Amino acid sequence: MNIEIVRMDNQGRGIGFYNNKIVFIPNTLTEELVEFTIEKETTKYIEGRLIKILKSSSKRVTPSCKYYGECGGCQLMHMSYDDQLLYKKDKLEQLFKRQLQLDLKIEVEASSQFNYRNKIYLHEGGFYDVYNKKIIKIDECLNAKQEINEVIDNKHSLIKYHDRLIVNKEDIAFETLNNIKYKISYDTFFQVNKEITLKMFDYIKENINAKINVLDLYSGSGSIGLYISDKVNKVLGIDNNKKSIEDANFNIELNNINNAIYICDDATNYLKQLEEYYDTVIVDPPRAGLTKEGINLIQDLKPNQIIYVSCEPMTLVRDLKELTNYEIEKIKAFDMFPNTYHVESIILMTYCGFKGEK
Repeated sequence: MNIEIVRMDNQGRGIGFYNNKIVFIPNTLTEELVEFTIEKETTKYIEGRLIKILKSSSKRVTPSCKYYGECGGCQLMHMSYDDQLLYKKDKLEQLFKRQLQLDLKIEVEASSQFNYRNKIYLHEGGFYDVYNKKIIKIDECLNAKQEINEVIDNKHSLIKYHDRLIVNKEDIAFETLNNIKYKISYDTFFQVNKEITLKMFDYIKENINAKINVLDLYSGSGSIGLYISDKVNKVLGIDNNKKSIEDANFNIELNNINNAIYICDDATNYLKQLEEYYDTVIVDPPRAGLTKEGINLIQDLKPNQIIYVSCEPMTLVRDLKELTNYEIEKIKAFDMFPNTYHVESIILMTYCGFKGEK
C-alpha cells in the first residue's frame, strides 16, 4: 500500500490518507511517497509501519543512531536539528491558534542535539520499540551523557548521572545549577537536560517580581523555587512525593536558604486550606496537567501572576482555556528533549479580573 505524506502530527508521525481513513506513519516526512503496512486499524484511523520510501523529502537526513527506526525513544532524528526546532515551533503556534485563537510567534530555545540527558530509563536493558510492543536492547544512547553510555550493560532499569551515577535505589547524586546545589535521589524527579534547565530557570527568574511571596506547586525537590529564592521574599513549595519533599528540605539546609518551606501534600488539597496570599503561583504539573478544581482554587487566590511550566502542549492549552481570569503575557518554548517530539513551554500570565468584574 502506498500513500503520500501530507503533514506531520503532534507526535512527529507523518499523516496520509488511505480508504478514507487517516494514517499515521512514524519516520516519514511531508511530501514523501511511502509504502506501508497496517500495524493497527480502528474505525477512525490506521497506524502504519513504514516499509519503503518511494519518494524521499529533500529535508530527510540520515539518522546518527544505529537503533533509530526500531527504538521508540526518538521520533525526529530523520530531520535536521534546525528542522526539528521549526517543527516544534509550528506545532505550538498551530495549537495555540486552533485551540485558543491566538496568533503567536513562539521562540524555541535550542539545546545541544546529543549527549544532553543526565538520566535514562531502561527496560530490561533497552527501550520499547516504536509500537510499544517489544524491547530494543541498546549499548549506547546518543541522547545520553557519555558517562551514562560507559555503564550501559543491558541490565539496568534506570541510570542517572549528575556528579556521579545513580543506578541503585539507595544511590543519591548532586547537581549544581549556578550557585544552588541539589540532592537527587533515585526515585525523584529532576530535569534531564542541564543546559536547557538553566535557560528555563533563568527565564523564570528574569520574569518574576522581586520581594514577593511565591507558591510553587508540583515543586519536586525544589528545583525552581530554590533557584529563585534569593530574588523573592518567600517560597512555599507543595508536592505529593514524600521523597522529593525530603530532598527539597535537605536542599534548603544544604544551600543555607532561610526563606523557603516545602510541604508534602496534594496541590489541589493544599489549595483548599490555603489562607495566606501569594503574589505569584508557579505550576509545573505532570503531563496530565492541572485538575479543574485546582484551576478554580488558583483563580480564587487571585495571584497577580501565574507561571505555567508545561511538558505537554495538549493539556497546557486545555488548562489555559479554563484560566479565564488570566491573560497570556509571554510564551517561550525550550527544547528539553532534542530528537523527540516533546517540547517544554513556559507561559507567563497576568491577572485580568473575574468574568463580570469591571
